[in-house]
Amino acid sequence: MTKKSSRIAVIGAGISGLSATRELLRAGHEVVLIESSERLGGLLDSSSSDGFLMEHAASSFIPAESGAADLARDLGVSLEEALPQAKKRWVYQDGRLREMPPNLLAMLSGSFLSWRGKLRALAEPLQPTHPGANESVAEFFNRRLGEEVEQKMIAPFVTGVYAGDTNNLSLRACFPSLSTLEARGGLLRGLAATRVESAFSFFQDDPGKSKGQRILAPVGGLGALAKALARELEPHTWTSTSISSLEKDGREFVLHTASGEHHRFDGVVLATPAYVSASLVGPHQAEMAQALREIPYVPMVVVGLGYSDKPIHPLDGFGFVVAKGSSLRVLGTVFESSCFSGRAPEGGVMLRCMMGGSRDPGILDESNEAIVARAREDLKEVLDIRGEPTFQQVVRWPRAIPQYTIGHLDRVDRIEEGASSLGIVVTGNALGGISINDCVAKGKKVADRVLQLLNQAAPLMLMLAAVTLVGCGSSAQSPKDSGIVATVSTVPADAEVDSPRPDLPIGQGQLQVRARWLWPDSALRRSPGRNQCGLARKPAVEVELMGGLPNVAVTARHGRAAGDTRLSVSGCRIEPRVVVMGIGKTLSVVNMDEREHRLIVEEIDANGKVVAQIGEMPMRIPGQVFKYSPQAKTLLRVHDSLDAQDFAYIVVHDGAAAVTDKRGYAEIELPEGQQTLSLWYPPTYTPTSGELEGKKAELTTTVVPQILSKHIVDMYPPDEN
Repeated sequence: MTKKSSRIAVIGAGISGLSATRELLRAGHEVVLIESSERLGGLLDSSSSDGFLMEHAASSFIPAESGAADLARDLGVSLEEALPQAKKRWVYQDGRLREMPPNLLAMLSGSFLSWRGKLRALAEPLQPTHPGANESVAEFFNRRLGEEVEQKMIAPFVTGVYAGDTNNLSLRACFPSLSTLEARGGLLRGLAATRVESAFSFFQDDPGKSKGQRILAPVGGLGALAKALARELEPHTWTSTSISSLEKDGREFVLHTASGEHHRFDGVVLATPAYVSASLVGPHQAEMAQALREIPYVPMVVVGLGYSDKPIHPLDGFGFVVAKGSSLRVLGTVFESSCFSGRAPEGGVMLRCMMGGSRDPGILDESNEAIVARAREDLKEVLDIRGEPTFQQVVRWPRAIPQYTIGHLDRVDRIEEGASSLGIVVTGNALGGISINDCVAKGKKVADRVLQLLNQAAPLMLMLAAVTLVGCGSSAQSPKDSGIVATVSTVPADAEVDSPRPDLPIGQGQLQVRARWLWPDSALRRSPGRNQCGLARKPAVEVELMGGLPNVAVTARHGRAAGDTRLSVSGCRIEPRVVVMGIGKTLSVVNMDEREHRLIVEEIDANGKVVAQIGEMPMRIPGQVFKYSPQAKTLLRVHDSLDAQDFAYIVVHDGAAAVTDKRGYAEIELPEGQQTLSLWYPPTYTPTSGELEGKKAELTTTVVPQILSKHIVDMYPPDEN
């Protein structure tokens, strides 16, 4: 068990760092929250003057499990629900405001689209699914619903969320649930069968009646939530403290401050922006740092304008966003006083304009006076507001919102792998989920991940040490590609090792090998995350109570080729993860659940790069089988298009082969005589040499006709000493 005295440093006191600190403290750790500025909360802040309340960034959230609403209630922060008129959303396009349809049906039946746009959208079920993983938001909607829907409805919405360009943002990173809908037969068909509350609010029939779509805000603004968190965590916080470098010293971490101090911790959580995290991990994990640097940010300028008198426009709605192609520099405006109480004095209104983003990054070069003048000019055009504001304020965010551009999920995988190797945890909205709810919910996951790292009995780097092998039978050899200690032994005689197998052909016997992992399973576990179906991604290794080790490939040096191999696909995941099969034999993959999959079989090289796509098969029916028969030695990868990260390797091999099941057992039928068995974990394959690599253990044994013989291979990390 982890000692409660474990000392953890959380660097960065935005909402992600605050939430992580709170959860770590609740888990019993000693935590120090380190922030370079004087205040906590990051972008979450509010200010007030003369009865006007202005949010500096986000202003509200919807109820979500383990989200901001639950946090506010725990802290005693009062919440209020948005006023009824806030249900409406407006889009400024073609020189006028148009009400955004509340759902897909309204979009197709109303006047929001032209008749050509409606016909194109209605043809969506006829569109083919996309085979690739790297598709932009714009490409997806242009392909599924047509350019008019993308331009008039999707792009403005995405601007309001990410302030980004739909041509650059990754669909799977920004809206993974939509990829799932397409796999179920398309958006229209999928939406008819699935509730997608996490996708777009306007897909709901009635956002006002859906619990998941109620809009909430703390009384007094989101700054009240940040202040409540700061008060609770104040005893554990160092403000105005900049970390200049991070050093790894054995199992401990040494943080060096800009003022020349250094402090030791048992664990480190980076809750800083991606570019800050990159500078800290760069000396230790160059590839991880590069992936962090590749995450771009867009600037934002928030302009608050308060008016003592109500304008001519009724301001009935949450606000408006601006469609592509407009000459306006305002990206959108929130009608704050129409959404929540206390945002303006009695009889007045409060408006908050967002400017900048990917459309107008140069806005930061202008003076506050010029920015306010342009915001007022745009509001005059859209809302016909001509009066002088009695309140005005400009808040600048040079790097406001991370952009999940094409390839973002690959970058996140590189970051998580580097963090796992270094023994730290990285969190924040740069990796995935930019909403306040997402950042709050990650706090519990961070605490769980820290516990996993602290519970590791041996650092992962020690798994690169030499293998010690004790042989049984007539010979034993030192294995290639060392990294795990493996001890091979026969099962004791009193354990009924051998038993007659009359069902075996004459002259043939059967060997049973059990691979056991005799160490805490955390010593092999990577940060699992979630797959693109939203399911919790299982660790690369699953160990049954420090027992059987699955997915260990077992091959025989001499013997018959392996029989047909069967994989199953379920919930975006391929099982088993590693398969070795014989030339001329058949690979079968069966759909084991109700989900609709698209199976992809690829030939890859030794570096994991795709050489050729062998086949692609939609699997939409439970029990449906895909079969493939390789004709030459190669390395194949099979995965579900919904999540290319959960895949299985299939090594086409000459000799007999098997793969251990979840209990760690593998059985191979072999002809009588001496046989040399090799265990590979994890197996790799080099096409140039035609050989498997990654051998962990080897044993030579004698096969007795019609007899089942058993052997045990115990695996564990090498001794630290």
